[in-house]
Amino acid sequence: MAISSQQFWQTLASSGLIAVTFCDHLKSQFEASGGGEAKAVASFLINQGVITKYQSRILLSGQAVPFNYGDYQLLDQVTTGPLSGCLRAVHLPTAHEVILGFLADGTAQTWQNTHNRVARFRAVSSPFFVRVYATEDLGQYRFVTFENAQLLGFKEISETTQFPTEDVARLGWQLAMAVQSVHEAGVTHGCISIDSIGIDEKSGHLSLFRDARQEDLLPSHLEESGAELRKADYLAPELAAAGAQPTVQTDIYAIGCCLYELACGQAPFSGSTISEKMQLHATQPLTALANAAVSEPLKQLITYMMAKNPSTRFQSVADVLGKLKLLLGDQVPTTSREVPSTEQAYQSVLAANATAPAVATPTASTSVSTAPASVPVAQPSAPQVSIVTDEPAEVDEQGNPIPKRPVSYTPKPPLLKNPFLYVGIGFVAILIFVGLSLMGGGNEVANKDPDNQTSSSENTNGKNDGEGTKGENPTGEGTDSETTSQDEVLGNQILIADDGTTPWASPTTGEPLSLEWCPPGAQLFISFRPASFSENEIADPTFQSLGPAFNSLMDQFQATAGFKLGEIDQLLVSMLSNDDAFPRTCVVIRLVEDLRADDIVEKWGDVAVEESDAGNIYSVDPWTMLIPKDTKSLFVMGDREDIDELVITGGNAPPVLRSMNMLRSVSDRDRHFTLLCVPGFLSTDLLQDSHQFYFGDPKRLRQPLEWLIGDGAEAISFSLHADDVMYMESRFVAGLTDQGDLLKDFVERLNEIPDSIEQFMIALNPPPYWARLAYRYHTMIRALVDQMRSGKENKLPVINFAVPLHATPNLIAGAELAIASEPGAAITVVTPTAMTPTNMDELLAYKSSVDIPQQDLEFAVKDIEDDIKESLPDLDFPFAIKIIGNDLRTDGITRNQAIRDYKATDVSLKEILTGLVLKANPDATEGPADPAQKLIWVIGPDPDDDSRQIILLTTRKAAETKEYELPSVFKTEE
Repeated sequence: MAISSQQFWQTLASSGLIAVTFCDHLKSQFEASGGGEAKAVASFLINQGVITKYQSRILLSGQAVPFNYGDYQLLDQVTTGPLSGCLRAVHLPTAHEVILGFLADGTAQTWQNTHNRVARFRAVSSPFFVRVYATEDLGQYRFVTFENAQLLGFKEISETTQFPTEDVARLGWQLAMAVQSVHEAGVTHGCISIDSIGIDEKSGHLSLFRDARQEDLLPSHLEESGAELRKADYLAPELAAAGAQPTVQTDIYAIGCCLYELACGQAPFSGSTISEKMQLHATQPLTALANAAVSEPLKQLITYMMAKNPSTRFQSVADVLGKLKLLLGDQVPTTSREVPSTEQAYQSVLAANATAPAVATPTASTSVSTAPASVPVAQPSAPQVSIVTDEPAEVDEQGNPIPKRPVSYTPKPPLLKNPFLYVGIGFVAILIFVGLSLMGGGNEVANKDPDNQTSSSENTNGKNDGEGTKGENPTGEGTDSETTSQDEVLGNQILIADDGTTPWASPTTGEPLSLEWCPPGAQLFISFRPASFSENEIADPTFQSLGPAFNSLMDQFQATAGFKLGEIDQLLVSMLSNDDAFPRTCVVIRLVEDLRADDIVEKWGDVAVEESDAGNIYSVDPWTMLIPKDTKSLFVMGDREDIDELVITGGNAPPVLRSMNMLRSVSDRDRHFTLLCVPGFLSTDLLQDSHQFYFGDPKRLRQPLEWLIGDGAEAISFSLHADDVMYMESRFVAGLTDQGDLLKDFVERLNEIPDSIEQFMIALNPPPYWARLAYRYHTMIRALVDQMRSGKENKLPVINFAVPLHATPNLIAGAELAIASEPGAAITVVTPTAMTPTNMDELLAYKSSVDIPQQDLEFAVKDIEDDIKESLPDLDFPFAIKIIGNDLRTDGITRNQAIRDYKATDVSLKEILTGLVLKANPDATEGPADPAQKLIWVIGPDPDDDSRQIILLTTRKAAETKEYELPSVFKTEE
């Protein structure tokens, strides 16, 4: 029976997917747009990115099914490939998507066995293996978490499983690579079958799944019918013996069975019972293989892998790989795979929570459910990305979020190289990004100055008599007739009679930003409303204060787009990662005037046009333009590949990270300027070292921005609005950090800025034409900081400012001039920089610092290597730090050994490395010279290029075998 729209809203409010207050807000939006039945509500929420299609089906069924399981929220049901029957979910604290496999058997012994298997397979890491993460015991529910692999089974990609030689060899090589990684971790797979293999939907690579909930495949464990009977098609003959267990050779036999099926289109042997199949495995020749349409060398390889006598088979998977490599020649597949940006954060959380489960038989009052109920799905649908609008995974009886346990973090230390730039995000850096974005890059900036347009706007001193709602105290409490006198620099203006702590009231009350016609994959969005901003008296002085480089970019943009800024209602800029090149840019332009498509195209002159399902596409060098169908006064500028994506999506708002959507949902479309981004995008994409900007080295902005934003923010927003006052606002979504800690640390950093700016301006020794502004700049910033208010709104940290309008151009001008200036060399106060090392010995003596609260060894090594490379970009000899995984595994050490509470300040690299291996050693030792110190570092040949000498993390035993020279610190007394 269909439910009503009211029942749908009630079910959503009680589901835990979003906060009750936000649910009410969405309901008001929906009803204001015309309302409708329950299905219309579901479609509205899907289009808004609030729920997924899977979640909507559950809600529409009216079932009271939970979506939140501890820190995980269900997104979708997996209906294809080896993971079919599992559920896709997002880990809320880190936004990392995973697969959940719920246990069908709730007994204590089954749970303990599952936990033990997870512990064994957790160490397996391969581009061709679905990673096993952890067990989760929630009392009523128990499940295993796996890597979020999106796989298709062989039967789902082809009517027959019969493949040509090239495909069988390629898939066989990937399967063998996966199994080798299992064996290198010291375990056997034990469950290899054609049904445990899937093909990645995106890359086309094979992935092997090991369901840690499942016991090893043995004849005695299988039932005589259905899928259980089919599993016997991959069992080596020796497994029929009493007490037999999987071995390396039985795994190799199973690989051979899979390749046989790919080559022949059928399983090796028939048989109606398990005993019949096992008898055939032991006695029957591989008759169908002789007639398979594959090469003779491949047939011979499969025959050896499926030899009846295990001693006749290949004795290691490495031998199999060697033969397959000969068959593939130069067609060996790549061995890399893209790792989600959230992977490291998720692994860190798992390491922090890594404790054995408390195993106890469930009591009568605590039943263990096998899995959450689900709604039958008639037709499988593509996985949807969940856009959740509030962080907490659980709510109390009143619908209020239950706060999560905070995770401590260490803020970055202050950077003193250019303290002025700590305010760059607020006054010029972000606005410069607008110009750079609109031009699609920053590698070349026009040097010619635009025509100067002087403005003689009168200084109104930003008068505000406190009437109206602009900038009022939002609560109306704690106010009286007393006024607060401002700093002299601000003209002794009375901004607001307030209580000194409550955040300023927003001057706008618009709808949240809509991301329609933005391409998928963007990690930075900028909304700018030039026509509205141009009406304000502060517009011309502000544009002039941004300097000639910015204005030159804007002139170029207006010439290409065909419209002046005053004719544009909104510029909505998206920036997308573009590997090492400058990020790709896509701009949605909404015009003030109601223009038809022909009127817009007329501005571009004689341009080539082609039709598409979404609208006409035009080439206006260097851009591709799209004018969507059935729209007026709207067009899109971007790279061709992004325009093609928009044609596919039909302009629907793209899925974005949950944290980004939380900020988008509380944004205000009416603000003159809004930036929404993932902080890491600024560092790793926009401001990476290979990009050139008019102000020089990207580090001049990147390092201060990283310091200002800190480590704890998962997404940030920044907005400006000019009215009677200049209103500025920044919001954050915390990742692993407690929201309160994040806000506190950010406020502390802001308060450090004015004093640092004073010292920087003295060191800058500014030229006479702006010296007066430079030496007063720190007092202006102090006045700004004094106007700062902080708190929480919609459960998110918020910081805002309200300053007199006339002060804005000076704030921006000071920032822009300092960005473009270099401190005087004779008076710059900086810490002396050590000379760049010229050899490995000097590098090992190079002093650095490290602070690792908790991290895996592999990630810790990568961070140390990256820090050295960033600090010493001009090294003229090879430098790398590599973990020799095979050496470690021989001594029972894994690459993901946990490093906890390791801190070293201003010590040599060799001391850092020595301390690291002491922390990662499986057993506590008396020091590096202790024979029990298995894990060591040495200088040795690069495994990938033995002509290079690099730093290797290996073991004492392996170093002795390979005759590496031990560093003196590890040498034992004789």
